[in-house]
Amino acid sequence: MEPREIKASKYPRRPWTDHDRERLRSLMDNGHDSIYCALKLKRPRQDVIEEIDRLGLNVGYEPDPMEKPRTMRHCLSCGREFLSRVGNVCPKCKDRVEFKSSAVDHYMGREQ
Repeated sequence: MEPREIKASKYPRRPWTDHDRERLRSLMDNGHDSIYCALKLKRPRQDVIEEIDRLGLNVGYEPDPMEKPRTMRHCLSCGREFLSRVGNVCPKCKDRVEFKSSAVDHYMGREQ
């Protein structure tokens, strides 16, 4: 299987027309996000985001789909509560020597 060529966007950059801006305003007024607007207008998402900012249509924060919310968790090592996006071991325990050495042993396939 050959690797596929990765493109930044399947739509080329082109100048904005008054008609395009009107369609963008209409889509934003109907509550659509920048991804949907980019698909409907057949434009790169970054172009749509820039035009939304230029026109002052940005109505709020649009979360990054890859960003995970932080939650309170209990550390599996010491039991303290800490705020984390990923993982169940607090930063203090991650810095301990015995934790680091056991993690290395685990990933290297060594028995304890």
